[in-house]
Formats: sequence, C-alpha cells, structure tokens
Amino acid sequence: MKKHLRNSLGLMTVSVAGISLFMAVWIWGSFIDEQRSLSETSTHTLFDAVQAYTQHLLKKREINIPIESFRQARDSGIFMYGRRKGFEFINRPSYGRTLAPVLFPEPMEKWVSVKHLKTVVGALLHEQKIGLDFTLDTVRISEEKWMEDRPPHRDNGPHWPGFYREQESSLLPGGAVSSRPLPFNTEKQLFMRLTLHKPFWYILSALKWQIMTVTVLISLTVGCFTYMIYLLFRQKKLADIKNDFINNMTHELKTPIATVSAAVEALTGFGALEDPKKAELYLKISLRELDHLSGLIEKVMDIAVYEHEYLVLTCRPTQTADLLQNAVERYRQITDRPVSISLHCTPGMPSIPFDALHMKNAISNLIDNAIKYSGDPVEVRIDSTIHASRLEISVSDNGIGIEPKYQPHIFERFFRVPTGNIHKIKGYGLGLAYVKQVVTLHGGEVSVISQPSKGSTFKISIPINRS
Repeated sequence: MKKHLRNSLGLMTVSVAGISLFMAVWIWGSFIDEQRSLSETSTHTLFDAVQAYTQHLLKKREINIPIESFRQARDSGIFMYGRRKGFEFINRPSYGRTLAPVLFPEPMEKWVSVKHLKTVVGALLHEQKIGLDFTLDTVRISEEKWMEDRPPHRDNGPHWPGFYREQESSLLPGGAVSSRPLPFNTEKQLFMRLTLHKPFWYILSALKWQIMTVTVLISLTVGCFTYMIYLLFRQKKLADIKNDFINNMTHELKTPIATVSAAVEALTGFGALEDPKKAELYLKISLRELDHLSGLIEKVMDIAVYEHEYLVLTCRPTQTADLLQNAVERYRQITDRPVSISLHCTPGMPSIPFDALHMKNAISNLIDNAIKYSGDPVEVRIDSTIHASRLEISVSDNGIGIEPKYQPHIFERFFRVPTGNIHKIKGYGLGLAYVKQVVTLHGGEVSVISQPSKGSTFKISIPINRS
C-alpha cells in the first residue's frame, strides 16, 4: 500500500510539474514575442514620426521635385520595403546620390528638431494607446559596429546594408524597449533612437487573458492534485483504522465464545449441574457473555447501515423525560461499579416528535462513553431543556477529557483517541458516529466541550417543530 501510494504521488507530482512548466514556457514565449512586437512598434512609430515631420517641412518649404520616370525614382536610392511587422529601409549606393540629400542637403541633425519630433512621437504613441514614458535621444555607433550588426543579406529581396539592430533589452520591470536606431548624422556616427521605459506591466496587461487562463488551469490542476492526495491519505487512514477494528473485534468475539465454552464445559464435565448455585452462576455468566456477543454482532451489522445510510426514522411524539429516565435506569442496573447519574429535566416539557428507539440508543452511547471514560467515583450529569424552540440535551462527566486536536475527529467512523499501546477501554469508534447520524437525521446538531483531565460535555440540539 505504501509503495503504491508513493508511486502514485510521484507520478502525479511529475505530471503537475510538467504541466506547470509547459504553461510557464508558453507564457514566457508569449512575453518575448510581445516584447519584440513592442520593439517593432517603436521602430515603426519612429519612422512614421520622421516621415510626418519631413512631410510637414516639405509643405512648409513648398518644394516640388520633378521625377520623370519610375526608374528615376528608383535610382534616387530610397525605398521602403513592406513587411508583416515594421519596415525595411533599403539603400542602393550604386545608384549614386540618395533622395534625402536632394531634398535636405544637410544632415538630419541640422534640419530636424528633436523637440518637435518628440511631440509627434508622443501623439503617435497616444493614438496606439501606448501609455509608456519614452525618450527620444541620439546614440553614437561606430561604423564597424553599424556594419557588423546589420541584418543578413537576402537574395530574394532588397536590404539596407547600413541598418544597425540593437540587442534585446532587459525583461525586468525596470527595463526598457528601444527602436532600431536611425541615421541622424553619419559623419559624426550619430543615430536617433526611441526608447520605451518600463514596458513590463504594459506587456503583462497585453497578455492578461493568457495569464488568467494559465493561472486558472494551473490552480485547477494543483487543486485536484491536492484533493487527490487528501483522498489517498484519508483512504489509507481509514484502511488502517478498519484493520485495527477487525483485530479488536476478532479479539472481542473470541472472549465471550471462550467464556461460554468454559461455562458449558463446567456444567457438563465437572458436575456443576448437581449444585444449583454453581449451575445458576455459570448460566448467568453464559447469558451475560451471550448478550455481549449479541451486542458485538449488532455493532458489526451497524457498519453497513452507517456506510450506506440506510437508517430510517419512525418519528412519534415522545416525552423526553421518560426516554431519558429509561436510559438512565438501564445503566444504573448493569454497571459493575458505583455510578452516580443525575438527571435534570425542565418541568412541563412538551412531547417532541422523534424516533424514540434511535434517540434512546444515541443517548445510551453518550452515557456509556461517560461511564467508561470517567474516573472513580463515576459522576454523570444529564440535563434537558427547551431553548429557542430547540430541545437541548447535554451529558457531562468527570472523566479524562479529550485533547483539542482530536475533538474535530471524534464523530468520524472508526476514529478513536490515540492512547499509545494502552487499551484499557474497549471500543470500535462507531458510537459517536452513530450519535451524529441519528441527531443529523432529526435535523439537529451534536457538539462537544472538553478539557483534558477535567471531563467532557456532549450537547445535542434538535428543533422541536420539524416537518
């Protein structure tokens, strides 16, 4: 059992860990893709801002550049190659002068106002609902570095050999995402760059649905895993308790059988029948042990009733005082040691509809436990009253009490408070479970107040007006 349990736990742990790792890798990949997309967006925004600013200057200068043919436009050297994400700017130096020097002979540094361009960039970012702080600055990049980090040449399409790609930025909450630098003054090796600061939470917000989905799936998986572990350990605990119950029950069944066999042998083999007093003594012993054996068999039969909840109540108006008095008188007669049982019932209590047989058995179980677990002398007090339209019955003793950590479990089937290797008090852990079942079927509640070495009080509360 332990080996199978260990293997099951190992397999479930590996499965949950694998699923969680897969989800984490998926979210991480989505985060990287979203960050790259944001970097491309910043590059696209910077290009658009420069284009808009250039168009503004052209309109302001009212310059018209005649182009006689498409070949002449192509030979001017500037193209924008459309891609799925962003743009590729290309330059064919073999065609001679570019179009930009024709329109603006001076470097971009001299005819572009970074302050005004920053305003255009801010407006474009606002249109795209990107509410991040940004900076528009220039960086110095050597020609060797510029050419070294350019994108690889593609034979199936144009490319710009002077395009520098910056390394990936940090993914930490305090990191930043930068655009690809644009030439600002190639003579001074200056490039313009747009940087978006602290994009971590912006990217997370863009991935909120993926993150929520992964969180829910992982939570459900871990929850199911935890619940399965709970069920496995609970099943193991029940199996151990049932094994102990079977061992105890086997021993208890052997005892009355052996006693009756010895009494019968004495009657038949040793002439006890000729002595009326001895015969009466052996017969009383046999009857007592047979009665005990009958009770054990009833306990075993009750297990199936408790397990499948086949208990059916037959409720009739019953006087609580009479029922309690009958239960008390029974234990006053059969106990083998001095017992003080005091009964206190509120006068004039009405008849209450409940199953007298099962309710009497439930009260008897509480009285039996109070006597078994009490010290010397045995003192048991039973109180019955009506409070807030509920019948309240309490059974108190001066016994050994119950430790707080065991109190939530005493109404579970087969549960017994651990006493180490000492088994002075026989039991099977069914009595209190039966009490709870009977009280619950009557629409009531049962509770316990107990302190170690000071005794316990079990309280039954049942509504007096039930449908």
